[in-house]
Amino acid sequence: MENHIKINGAREHNLKNIDVEIPHGKHTVISGVSGSGKSTLAYDIIYAAGQKRLLDCLSEQVKMFSSQLKQPDINYIKGLTPVVSLKQYKPRKNPRATIGTLSELSTYLRYLYSLIGHGSCPYCNKKFPVRSLSYLIKELQKLPEMTIVELQFPVYKNKSKKYDQFFAQLRARGYKKIEIDGERKDLRDWIQIDQDPESIMVVASKIQIKEEFNRSDIKAVQKSIEEGHGFIRIVIPDLEERRKCESFFQKHGCPEHGIFVADILPSFFSFNDLNSACDECNGTGITKTAYPTMVVKDKKKSLKDGALFPDFCNKRQAFKYLRMYSLAKHYGFSFEKPFDALPDYAKDLIFYGTKKETFPLLRPDDYTKELPRYIAQLGEQVEFEGIINQINREYQESKGRELKNWEKDFYDRFMVNERCQSCHGTRLKPQRQYIHINDYSYYQLGNMELKDLKNFIEDIEIPVEKEEALLPVIDEVRSRLNSLVEIGLDYISLNRRADTLSGGEYQRVRMAGQIDSDLMGLTYIIDEPTVGLHGTDNEKVINLLEKMCAQGNTVITIEHDLDIIKRADYLIEMGPAAGVNGGQIISSGTVEEVIKNDKSVIATFLNSEDNSIDDKKFSFEKNNSIRIVCAKENNLKNIDVSIPLNSLVCLTGISGSGKSSLGIEILYKALWSKLHDPRVIPGKHKHIEGLEKIKDVYCIDQSSVGNSPRSTPATYIGIFDRIRDIFAATDDAIKYNLDHKSYYSFNSKGGCPSCKGMGYLDSHIHYLGDLQTTCPECKGNQYSEEVLEVFYKGKNIKQVLELDFAEALSFFEDNEYIHHKISYVCDLGLGYMKLGQPTNTISGGEAHRLCLAKEIGKVRGTKNMLYIMDEPTTGLHSKDIKRLIKAIRSLIRNGNSVLVIEHNTDVIKDADYIIDMGPGAGKHGGEVVVAGTLHDIIACPESKTGQYIITT
Repeated sequence: MENHIKINGAREHNLKNIDVEIPHGKHTVISGVSGSGKSTLAYDIIYAAGQKRLLDCLSEQVKMFSSQLKQPDINYIKGLTPVVSLKQYKPRKNPRATIGTLSELSTYLRYLYSLIGHGSCPYCNKKFPVRSLSYLIKELQKLPEMTIVELQFPVYKNKSKKYDQFFAQLRARGYKKIEIDGERKDLRDWIQIDQDPESIMVVASKIQIKEEFNRSDIKAVQKSIEEGHGFIRIVIPDLEERRKCESFFQKHGCPEHGIFVADILPSFFSFNDLNSACDECNGTGITKTAYPTMVVKDKKKSLKDGALFPDFCNKRQAFKYLRMYSLAKHYGFSFEKPFDALPDYAKDLIFYGTKKETFPLLRPDDYTKELPRYIAQLGEQVEFEGIINQINREYQESKGRELKNWEKDFYDRFMVNERCQSCHGTRLKPQRQYIHINDYSYYQLGNMELKDLKNFIEDIEIPVEKEEALLPVIDEVRSRLNSLVEIGLDYISLNRRADTLSGGEYQRVRMAGQIDSDLMGLTYIIDEPTVGLHGTDNEKVINLLEKMCAQGNTVITIEHDLDIIKRADYLIEMGPAAGVNGGQIISSGTVEEVIKNDKSVIATFLNSEDNSIDDKKFSFEKNNSIRIVCAKENNLKNIDVSIPLNSLVCLTGISGSGKSSLGIEILYKALWSKLHDPRVIPGKHKHIEGLEKIKDVYCIDQSSVGNSPRSTPATYIGIFDRIRDIFAATDDAIKYNLDHKSYYSFNSKGGCPSCKGMGYLDSHIHYLGDLQTTCPECKGNQYSEEVLEVFYKGKNIKQVLELDFAEALSFFEDNEYIHHKISYVCDLGLGYMKLGQPTNTISGGEAHRLCLAKEIGKVRGTKNMLYIMDEPTTGLHSKDIKRLIKAIRSLIRNGNSVLVIEHNTDVIKDADYIIDMGPGAGKHGGEVVVAGTLHDIIACPESKTGQYIITT
């Protein structure tokens, strides 16, 4: 076997026909400035070649249904082993994907609960063993013969369902009697329920105890257990006979309430199983509900003039308008005053109705529209259920049928997702919460932080008779938990949704899974494993990478973090610059060899021992700040936080300490709700002082800029429309009757009709993949021939798109708007990028800076903006970070404020004010450890951020 992966003549994207050797069984870091070709080498060459060779090994039938793979542009690659990609990306929105399902720990824990879980009475918490159906029947047969036994099972009503609907469903299933808090009721009668009862039992059937049960008796018991989802109530009506059977109830169930549990399977705890999932939310844990602020269109207007959306009150719909007027008159609040001036009781009536009370329908003197004859007329008594109740009712009634587009739009406008009120977010039927291990239900176990769960598993006592079945399960759970804890994810829980993880957290969950697989001889490609990780936790990632190598695997990471680079076995540095000026290997070898290489850029940073702290002066002005009061979202512990304006504020702290909860969930969403969309619900807090000082807010996070080959940087930053307008106004355009901007979009009229504006043709050749050939009609120019005859300053539209941003800056110097937007792209070091480059070919670091340039370019000199940036250094080389800081400082000089959520020490050192969260993660975090200047942070011994800066 080859000792290296050998690549010869790599020419993909910007690679300059390079030759590379990567040692097997070692940790190799690929570094270099953003856009230098790191991802191209790792993913578009090594990973793509590995996938291609995997497909070579499959059968022809499998190949027919496999994705088409493009052959990388290389001479050859040798010594390649099976390749696994751990690329960093945000998981897709899917409420069913959790940490438990990703790590497969949920599967093992479900098995654990089905084997050693014990039952608890829902009404008195009495604990008793879980029995099998056959065992329970055998024990029943031991009762005194001729004893009459009544079989019942508990049922639970969904919060959104009315009792008459609930009882109707039970009648439809053939049941006639129920017991409500011990009182027998006939389902054929009208049953009045004033408040939710403690228990509802369905009377299923009666059996008589005999030495051997017949088939119908066994089926009766089995059906009651199935209908009760594992729970059955056994009632012996005769008191004398009940006393004789006391030992049966004491030994196997709850003697007070007669509850027994039987036949619990692993699927009993799966929210993806239809029989186990909550009937209300179908296992997602969330339901839609109408929200009061969403139905108010303009709180400054009166009900008469359109405070509410027209769907609920408008002059064109006579009955709705007159009913709202009548409601105001009857209950004594104004129909003409602004909505926000109405008393609370009036708003409560509008949102939640009169609760069956009626009032006469009246008409205002200035309203003449007639009422339709088929509805209530003037003077008649009407009731009002309330706007919120009406929307919720109609939504519940719509379930079970396909919604029309207008209905979907309606519910999306006025409803939000919230925790399911029936299962309270557990996703499971209520019965599942009464199966415990050491007093913890399956859901409660899933809510534990992983480090606490690890301790819980260590303390479980396994019955001797079940050791053979359970020891392998316990060992697997321990192994997987250890991997997740060791990689720095000890603060998360198994119930946490996967789509709430950052890209870095999601990647580390997958890395831990690879360690647990115990596979060897693989090549792992990992994209920036330290992203989102506090510097003090880097050692955990390094240990995991070394463990993967120790298992006999080859690990290739794309990384900028100096801690990771210094510990690498082999280093490949791409450069010397980005884009067309990159794509070369400027140094390679061990870290010591690269440091000695005069051509190396990273060597400067590896050699640097400068740990000086600027003596920066900063004066906190209370009058020029905003203050978040009583922040309680997620793990935040009712904290008050002040954030100075017109400065660079850095929100720091270890992963899971509450930074994103404070900066994005509360501050950003509160501002966005106030300034743009009241339907956005901010995180839990009391109020925020000083919001009026902010004119607008922008959040720049790790979202992708697009994966379509038809999207370009020019389109993304918003200049392509203006460029098309310029071409449409030229003399050539008027001359050739091409004076509409749609002709200058390759996605529209102006695109080549042969290749549909792509510039190439795809030939779908079975198994060999998509063969891309230059379009013979437009010769790769994407546009039709007549459009290319239109020139502006000597260039046609295709030639303009071929300009890089540095060239375009001078080309459009006379157009203030375009020049302004392009200047920010160049300031962030993306001058080499072409205006028409497909966005699906740009790197992660480039995408982040392009997003930043787009948001900064929106302001055009305005002041009092707040920029919230979530880890803007992701994918950036140390050299690029300096450009980023420079761009941030220009924003602040223009009178704006910047809040950065960041771990990078270069950004932290440059900050005017730092808010360090912690001290730990999860329930051990959520507090402000220290806030102040860099000197204040360093002087605080409890600050992990400050202590890490001292040592770097």
